[in-house]
Amino acid sequence: MSQQLDEKKTAIVPLIDKMRPYNPAFGSYERSMLNLDFNYSVKLSNGRIEIAKELIDDFESNPSYISVDRLKAASSKFLPDLPIHSQPAQPQPQPQTEPVSKTNTQKTKSNKKSIWFWTGLIIIIVIGITTYIDKRSNGNGNENRLFSNPSREKSPEELRQELVSRERENPVNYLKIEGTMRNNLIGLKVLEGTITNSASIANFKDVVVEVTWFTKTDTELSKVYYTVYEYVGAGNSIRYKIKADAPGATGGFQINVSSATPAE
Repeated sequence: MSQQLDEKKTAIVPLIDKMRPYNPAFGSYERSMLNLDFNYSVKLSNGRIEIAKELIDDFESNPSYISVDRLKAASSKFLPDLPIHSQPAQPQPQPQTEPVSKTNTQKTKSNKKSIWFWTGLIIIIVIGITTYIDKRSNGNGNENRLFSNPSREKSPEELRQELVSRERENPVNYLKIEGTMRNNLIGLKVLEGTITNSASIANFKDVVVEVTWFTKTDTELSKVYYTVYEYVGAGNSIRYKIKADAPGATGGFQINVSSATPAE
């Protein structure tokens, strides 16, 4: 599988900025790469985060359709770098009140040697920890070895099964809905448009749609749910039409996919 550094940088950088209000701890973007889990490993200046490929693709297609819940869920996966805590220096020996003698002079020299020994050992430990963390952050050209260390390479069939399982478990990440609203002759609101399935393999059916009614001043009136009893195949789109009895003061609406059932 071909892996290129920063191939999605133009989408990831603004997506990180959009997630930042939900996790202000984000540092600045440094690099990114597609990993074996079909997600993007993103290195920030103060940590790393794994972002689902589907979220990046959806954001790249239409940033305005990314919900707050998806942004919050993605931002929670940020893993900050561990700080390096140095050990305190050894305390200096208290001055002796006894008269200076040859024996005391030898003890002082021995204490100084001990202090230099422990100071040098602490410096070596700190340098070792710093080097280890730097290698974990930078890698040797393949960050996937940092996030997973498989004993063997997975076969194409195993990778396919993992992808199918991941897609079926998260239908909301792959189903995107668009639509318009109009009034019919008997005063009902008619919502119609398309539902698109961006999954590579997984098919879905019985899509549950969440509709939020707003006034002309953008005040939320209510939320209702409708089920579109159709099949949506992987990589395909379907047309839908919903007739709804909306509140009288309705001036606008927002529509999202709430859930769906995996289909064979």
